[in-house]
Amino acid sequence: MKRIKRFWKQNGKQIVLLGVLLIVMLLGEHYLLEGRTFDSFSPTAEMNGKSIKLKMQDSFSQNVLMEHDRLENIFLTVSTESESKDCGLSISVTDKNGQLLAEKKVSLAAGMKEQEECIPFGTDLGKVKETVLKFEIKNISDQPCTITLYTAGSNKVLVNKKKNCSLRLQYYDLDEKLAGRFIYVISAIFLVLLTIILTAAYHRKWKTERIFLILYLTIGLLYNMVIPVSGVPDEGAHMCRAFGITQGDFIASVNDKGKGGSMLPSNLVHNWKGPDMKLIDIVENSDVDLSDSMSFISYANTALYSPFTYVPQVIGIAAGRIFTRNIFMIAYIARFISWLITGIILYWSIRILPFGKNIAAMIALMPMNMHENISLAGDGFTTAIVIAFVCYVLYLRYKKGILRKREYFVMFLLLFLVASCKIVYMPICLLAILVPVRKFPDRKNYFCTVAGAVVMVLTVTFGWLAISSRFLMEFQEGVNSAEQVKYILYHPLAYVAVIVRSVINSGDTWIREMFGNALGYLNIECKVMIIAICAVVLIYVSVKERIEWGIGEKFCRSIMFIACGIIFLLICTSLYVQWTAVASREIAGIQGRYFIPLLFPFILGLRKSSGQRRSESTEVSLSSVYLIYALGHILVIATLLISYLV
Repeated sequence: MKRIKRFWKQNGKQIVLLGVLLIVMLLGEHYLLEGRTFDSFSPTAEMNGKSIKLKMQDSFSQNVLMEHDRLENIFLTVSTESESKDCGLSISVTDKNGQLLAEKKVSLAAGMKEQEECIPFGTDLGKVKETVLKFEIKNISDQPCTITLYTAGSNKVLVNKKKNCSLRLQYYDLDEKLAGRFIYVISAIFLVLLTIILTAAYHRKWKTERIFLILYLTIGLLYNMVIPVSGVPDEGAHMCRAFGITQGDFIASVNDKGKGGSMLPSNLVHNWKGPDMKLIDIVENSDVDLSDSMSFISYANTALYSPFTYVPQVIGIAAGRIFTRNIFMIAYIARFISWLITGIILYWSIRILPFGKNIAAMIALMPMNMHENISLAGDGFTTAIVIAFVCYVLYLRYKKGILRKREYFVMFLLLFLVASCKIVYMPICLLAILVPVRKFPDRKNYFCTVAGAVVMVLTVTFGWLAISSRFLMEFQEGVNSAEQVKYILYHPLAYVAVIVRSVINSGDTWIREMFGNALGYLNIECKVMIIAICAVVLIYVSVKERIEWGIGEKFCRSIMFIACGIIFLLICTSLYVQWTAVASREIAGIQGRYFIPLLFPFILGLRKSSGQRRSESTEVSLSSVYLIYALGHILVIATLLISYLV
């Protein structure tokens, strides 16, 4: 009994918190499952998409070879010709023996113009996979009705694998009860496991960097497993760029259409479906090897990126090609190694940080950042390098003694990578002036070092800008970069108004996206309450964390704000020039994840010194905060899993 009391005294709060979080998690996942239609649409139709006009009592029928087991809805694009009366349709489904399986009558409003109608069947049509069903659409009204049996301009028209079909059907692919049980059990096990780990961390006084590493590895593995290759925006283009670098194409070639690309295996991204990619697609294409034939593959939107942006991905692809020729295996190995390298950089950054470790850890573990870290895009590595640079500058500022050769090397390496990865983040290099003169052997050494750093950063930045300018393309209608630059120069106040208007109208969207509101190929919406969990935790830690600026606090904070402000303006301007129509009133193309590298220096700039020094070891309250943060990740991963299962 005494042991039980002692155990409860030591761990009672964590057990109660775990119980509360389990309830919240299960209720949240139940809500996600209930709110999700497990649907699947067959690919783009090969038909010409002609409309069918049904006179009174006319009907249209078509046989469909069913690709899935359970039919739920049928979709039609409908136009009605009458302006005074409604039209009525009867939709029936029969099997090969003529037996009626389902029937639905629907009334259509008069004067409809190409409106898509979802017609649900009250009957669950189950166990119909690989069977041929007959669909009949009959006009049961006393006036003609026009049915357009395709969705114009989209890929949601049905074509069967073996029979052409004009109907767009929606299926329940997944047994939601079985899926729900699977997600509930795995999530509960994972949450209990993290509770045990974080409780042990509290009792053993683990440092923040160790907590970060445990969460990064455990949560990151789930992100790796749940998000299929090609499920992140432009991942196919990033794969082509990184693969080309492994072949020596540090600077992309240009074809006769002016698009950047490389000679690559012709099937390198042949089975990559982008926003339509599902986990089952990985299984179905798991036996596809790299082709021996080569062809020019364009990756116009990533050709302008410096090869140093893809250092982890290149290492991963090179390693993968040693062991296998399987396309998806190479991609997953590249993803995994890139994720590990990025995690190591972040771990090292947090470890050397003199203060603000928990803020840096929470930012590095943000759902959107984890989402990017497991992809073949360079955003995760870029964010890690920016955070590493900020941390290293603070480390050098507050360390004892004179700088050593190794520290010069690391500083110049980080400056080089920051200037190389993405030009818009180059102003963060201004933070280097936070390293005081007293850390150098003498003033001459200081000024020579500063001059060398400035020359290197400007050379790398503008040198690559000159190289990459040949790959700049205007993808959106109405975009003219040269004219847009002139507009900004001749109308500076109008451009300031554009930025202000964009912030007012879209600022809340950028913040939600920064935390992970739009995941996958920006087509998976994460519920606001899940995002709120992560946002509240980050705000709490940012307010409670110990900060000790010491001498020169105002100067340090001012430099942080100045660097962040310049980067913000560069992000806005680059997208206004390259992605927005000339003289547009708002900036197009900004995504919240672009601001993640700014979060850490921005929050540090907001914080004044908090006075009394506290231990950096994990407190019980802080371990609970990390557990709540992990709950947010579990719900995010559940959202992704539900979307990628079907």
